[in-house]
Amino acid sequence: MPKTANNVPPPKRIARPGRLSFPGGLLLFAWLCLALPAAAQTPKNCASERYDSLLRRQNRSYAEGRDLLNRLVRERQASARPGGRTAEEKIIIPVVVHVVHDNISRNVGGPNNPNLSNAQIRSQIEVLNQDYQRRAGTPGFNTNPVGANVNIEFRLADRNPRGGTTSGITRNYNARATFSTSEMDLLADIVYWPSDRYLNIWVTDLAADFIGYAQFPDMTGLDGLAPENGLATTDGVVIDYTAFGVITDPDNRSVYKKGRTTTHEVGHWLGLLHTWGDILCDGEDCFCGEDFISDTPAAGEPNQSTECRELFSECTGVRTRNMTENFMDYSPDECMNVFTQGQKERIRQVLELSPRRKALVEWAKRPAPEREQLTVNLFPNPADPDDRIVNVELLLKGRQAVNITVFNSQGRPVHEQVYPSTSSTTATMYLQALHAGVYVVRISTPAETQIRRLVLLD
Repeated sequence: MPKTANNVPPPKRIARPGRLSFPGGLLLFAWLCLALPAAAQTPKNCASERYDSLLRRQNRSYAEGRDLLNRLVRERQASARPGGRTAEEKIIIPVVVHVVHDNISRNVGGPNNPNLSNAQIRSQIEVLNQDYQRRAGTPGFNTNPVGANVNIEFRLADRNPRGGTTSGITRNYNARATFSTSEMDLLADIVYWPSDRYLNIWVTDLAADFIGYAQFPDMTGLDGLAPENGLATTDGVVIDYTAFGVITDPDNRSVYKKGRTTTHEVGHWLGLLHTWGDILCDGEDCFCGEDFISDTPAAGEPNQSTECRELFSECTGVRTRNMTENFMDYSPDECMNVFTQGQKERIRQVLELSPRRKALVEWAKRPAPEREQLTVNLFPNPADPDDRIVNVELLLKGRQAVNITVFNSQGRPVHEQVYPSTSSTTATMYLQALHAGVYVVRISTPAETQIRRLVLLD
């Protein structure tokens, strides 16, 4: 069933997948499905509740851990002061994007190429930050009275698991053309970074009608709850390359080309459920599902269409409007711009209570190591021609003034960044205004100077 972006919506349907099994025990995933046959685009479907029920039947310790997490979150919600607000400390999430592709030429970027460009990948990180920070002047902003800035910043990792420098992007050739949604363990076998330090996002060509899925947080690893094999190594998000980042191809008319598929799936990774609680209410005796969020209206169904439209439900006996603009609905990308205050509180509680999520947040707070002498690394070098973004790792003793100057082949300064006082850090240079060529980068403190050669490719 080939994928295409030029399509029109067929009638609504609900995916009814069968049983999937995974080595080391069944895992719980939030499934975000998208059928893309040659002449039609089907809206998103999801079956996370079905897999949750199956998991609970077959994996007692994981089920106990999931129940414990939900109970602790509810207790935190019940004990919160009326009108109180969650602490506004910004939370940093280090991200590694694993591109898994079958492009034997290893060419990067271009139409229908699963080996996405760095610029395409960075556009997705920007969308995540717009959405989770409710940034003014971006598609992630809203004026909804319950709209919230979740205050999470996603950053491409600058250190790999061995402590070396990295762009936060790995590229992994594999002869397989596609991966099914029962093969996340195979993706993890190809490449995986510790999930208690990084949010792993695998970007690949997903088979059939899925464009993404994510693993929910859990409480395995606590005393009395034995960890299950595979839960850590598959802990992350998988996104089809056709829905990752901001797609600017004017011929692409997909409604999922603005990066919100990843926003949605990362929401599941952070512990959010769908706004309709994964229970479809078709009759009078059906009570709508629970998403454990007090300020998202009860909904009887998702906005499973390719239109920004209003839906209404009578879950509580009163007709209320569904929050179809919520990132955890199935609306087209251009319609979604809301996380609520309740969703924010649940996310931040999960980050405190789920062991791997908490460990990741704490690891991200650790300062870069100090060095007795100025140590400098430039990467990538040569710089990616798509965006010409260069990272400068600076390892220092204590806090110092740092000056970074880029000189062209004639010895003229063409770019400068000044840091009056900084500890060890990674500075980012945006060099799109410079032409291809060889440059000299001078990095100076009051006592030391380092010189590096930098190549910008066409």
